[in-house]
Amino acid sequence: MIPFDALKLDRLMAEAGLDLLLACTRHNVRYLTGGYYYHFHAAATRMAQTQYLPFVGVPRGRVEDTFYVCRPDERGQIDAEGLWIRHRVDAMRGTVPAAESAVKAVRQLGLAESTIGAELPFLPTDAFLVLQQELPKARLVDATPVVDELRAVKTAHELAHLRT
Repeated sequence: MIPFDALKLDRLMAEAGLDLLLACTRHNVRYLTGGYYYHFHAAATRMAQTQYLPFVGVPRGRVEDTFYVCRPDERGQIDAEGLWIRHRVDAMRGTVPAAESAVKAVRQLGLAESTIGAELPFLPTDAFLVLQQELPKARLVDATPVVDELRAVKTAHELAHLRT
């Protein structure tokens, strides 16, 4: 079951001119996945000289093609929690490998020349540079207002979840 209002997200993305939403913040990854976040990094994202950086990519009008960029060692937890997202792209440790894996998924969806909304105020610079360099014909814009608006009004399911 998709844990958010996919029709509302499609409408918001269309209004913002987005072909793809690329979320990376802890709170929006949790929201879009229905509560999942890799337990190993639930308290802190730092890993040596880099950080844990998951991505959830939602193409407009194609929620069934949503992808999740994760570390290979997350697979057990993902399967145990029954994550609704079926398209998973493995990334090695760090922000650059995560961004490279996101690029791979974007290309597979045929969106390499599209308008991609990312959470720019929260995206590490090295990951942004990878997206920019590897998707030179894509237009990268800030999607923070889109996800803020998506989350602003809760569905009945979300309200029930909050009450529990």
